[in-house]
Formats: sequence, C-alpha cells, structure tokens
Amino acid sequence: MPSLTSQERILRTIAGKPVDRTPLFAPIPWHPLALPPAPGDWKAAPNYRRLVALAETHCDFFVQLEIPERQPFRNAGQTYAMQGVPEGIFDRRFLLASPDRVELCGESQRDGQRLLQYRVHTPRGALTTTEAVLAGEDTVWELEPLLKDPDDAAKLLAMPHRFDPPDMSGYLAARERLGARGVAVCFVSSPLVMVSRLVGFERFLEWSVTERPLVERLIATAAERVAERLHFILAQGAGPIIRFGGCEQATPPMMSGRMFDRFVLGYERPLWQMVRDAGRIAWVHCHGRVATVLDKFVDAGVQMLDPVEPPPQGDITLAEARRRAARGPLTLVGNIEWSDLEQRTPAQIEALVERAVADGGSDHLILAASAEAISAVGDRLAGNIAAFIDAGAKYGRLDH
Repeated sequence: MPSLTSQERILRTIAGKPVDRTPLFAPIPWHPLALPPAPGDWKAAPNYRRLVALAETHCDFFVQLEIPERQPFRNAGQTYAMQGVPEGIFDRRFLLASPDRVELCGESQRDGQRLLQYRVHTPRGALTTTEAVLAGEDTVWELEPLLKDPDDAAKLLAMPHRFDPPDMSGYLAARERLGARGVAVCFVSSPLVMVSRLVGFERFLEWSVTERPLVERLIATAAERVAERLHFILAQGAGPIIRFGGCEQATPPMMSGRMFDRFVLGYERPLWQMVRDAGRIAWVHCHGRVATVLDKFVDAGVQMLDPVEPPPQGDITLAEARRRAARGPLTLVGNIEWSDLEQRTPAQIEALVERAVADGGSDHLILAASAEAISAVGDRLAGNIAAFIDAGAKYGRLDH
C-alpha cells in the first residue's frame, strides 16, 4: 500500500479500513501547528528538540484546537493555553458560566509560582478561586476551590446564564493549516469533571454521598451547557473528532458501577450520541481500571478509547480489551504506561511496544502512551521516548 498521510492513517484506522502502518502518537506536546518555544522554555532544550525531530519524521498527530469565547473574562488578557488544559467555550473551571460573570482579579508571583485569582459574580455574592502555574510545568494546580460549601453551589446555580455563539473562523483556519498532517480534535471535559473541579476531588467524592441531589443538579447543569455548545459547533462543522475526558473519576475504586452509570452514562451518553448523529467521531479519555466499563462504552457507541493502561495501573490486558472492543468496533489508543517510559530501559520499551502491536492487532489500534511530557525531559525519559517512537515505527509496519 502507498504511504498514507497522517490524517488518512488515523481516520482509516478508526473506520477499520486498511492502512500502511499502525498510527503512532508521540508522548510530547509537539504537533505541526505548535509555536516555536520561547528562549529558556523546557521545550527549547536539546533532549526535547531531538524528540521533536523524531516525532516529525515518524509520528501521527491529533491536534487539540480551542474555540475561544466571543467575550473574554473581565480583566483577562492572554490565557495560559497549555496542553491538556481545556479553555475557550469548554473551559471546565466555572460551570461554563457566562464570561462577563468571571473576573481575573489578582495575579502575583510566589516561590516560582504564578498565582491567578478569579472572582465569579453571582446574584447572591461573589465566589473566588485561586490556581497556580508552576515555572517549567505546562499544567495548572488548583489551590482554592470555587465552591467551599453547599451554599456556594446554590450561589453558582442561581447565576443567570447566557451562551454567545463563538466566532469559529480561527478554529476553521487552524484546521485548514493543519491539512493532512494530522486530525483536528476538540476536547470537552466530562460534565462530572466540571463539577469535581469546582469543589476539589476529595470533597466531590464526599458530596456524591452526602449532597447527591446537589451534585446531580450541578452535573445536569454542566451537561446541559455542554450540549448547547456542542450542538452549535457541530452544526458549524467542528471535527472530525470530539474527545471527552475525565470520567475515570467515577470508575473503580473511586465509585461503583451503579454510580458510573448515574453520573457518567446518564449525562455523557447523549453527548456522545450527538457527536455520532452529526457524523463525527466520539473519543473518550479514561485512565485506570476500565474493565468494568469498557462494554458500556461499546454499547454507548464510543468510537475511540484511551489510554487502555496495562496492569497494574489498569485492570485489563490489551488482548482482552481488543476482543471486547471488536463488538463496536471501538478503536483502542494506548497502551504504553508513562511510568514505564520514566523508569524502564530502551530495550524494555521496545519489547512493550512489540507486545502491544501483537496484542492489539492490525486494525483499530493506535499506539500511544498514557500521558505526555509537561516539563523538562531528562536523559532517561528522552531515551525511552525515542525508543518508543522507533519501536512504533518498526513494529507498526503492517508488512514487517
């Protein structure tokens, strides 16, 4: 078979059509539309730049494209815009509140951290939250949750809501620039995650028992607002992939299967169906123990699942996951564990990739790691990521 473009290889794999090789996602945030790193940024270091060259040669790319709100938060200039941190119309931090109700009210530096404080204006009083961006890390840490008690939740729910349809021109132009070099993905946090982010995960688990009607009302509100936005962007041509993330917060041992059905399937399944009905691809990101929920994803029409972690981080082998996913068919994306990339040797990584290709089969498999680099890449990690890419290119060839 002639060599396919990255876009063709990914989409044909999901559709179950013949491909030249198994698609391979690099565990680094670089992609064909990535901006050059600023001087001193960890992504400007030699280890990382060598991995970029390898990825550009051998890897396939899904590129998360944000759709910005038409109106920014009060006093907010440039946002943090980091890999894996949803923002724009699917920003998970404020229950998709109208941007005119959210104010960036404080910004400071402390101990190498950039501290950002937000105020959400409700008819019953203001709510505040503080988050930290650490120097040299592309992620955000919550220091102060927005909701401290049920009264705060009542304030947030009492706030008037309005969705202003966004300008899609920037998104569509970026997708056009990407072309055949990759596949555009729009990331949507699970409605459950939008709620747990408001209160902090430990308090969320407690409230799911002690304040269950309130938690359900919050999740239902998030799902309703996601649906409104999703309906709009699908009608405007967004896609081809919509990726939903975070429902591992309701899988064992965090919650029972009954609670997963109630908090995840009850609110997300209609969203996945909306994507399918629009002729797009529904992708679910769910870490950890998925053996008890994999069949539920298949039954719900999910078309992609990652990262399908191996034991002991997960609880299902790739061979068994493939057998059960074939009913869909469901494309499996994985299943190399990030901790293995951090701790093992290049020879061991090569063996893991060879086994993954053997167990995952020649169709409906995309090779990927369970996470990607968010900070400086040391020598061991760089060597193992390089081994992962080299092995993926070697064993993923369907004529090898």
